[in-house]
Amino acid sequence: MALLLVFGCGATACAAPARNPFAPAGTRDTQLYLRVENHGFNDVHLYTVSSHGVRSVGVVEGNNQRNIAVEWRQLEQISFRIEVLAGRTYTTPAITASPGDQVDLIIPDDPSGTSVRLR
Repeated sequence: MALLLVFGCGATACAAPARNPFAPAGTRDTQLYLRVENHGFNDVHLYTVSSHGVRSVGVVEGNNQRNIAVEWRQLEQISFRIEVLAGRTYTTPAITASPGDQVDLIIPDDPSGTSVRLR
């Protein structure tokens, strides 16, 4: 009987641990990756809009590109608010994104035509 317990404990210790779906996720599992291309002349201040509220993501300078990681923990709808420096504010249509997804946000000269694509 003792041999069986020792063997059972040894076999359990050697097995690869299964991922606990209720355990906190790793860094890669808690980020949403944005690739923002601002084709307009003006700088834009970018915000995420979700059920968690509105959060500032940062500024993307005119005629520039920026990669941004955003804290994101679950499958959820997200849209982006774009505030043009010395201009108007625009909000994109919502998409559904999961942690680890990459979102391309392409802001043309006229930000009302901004496209959002999930990769």
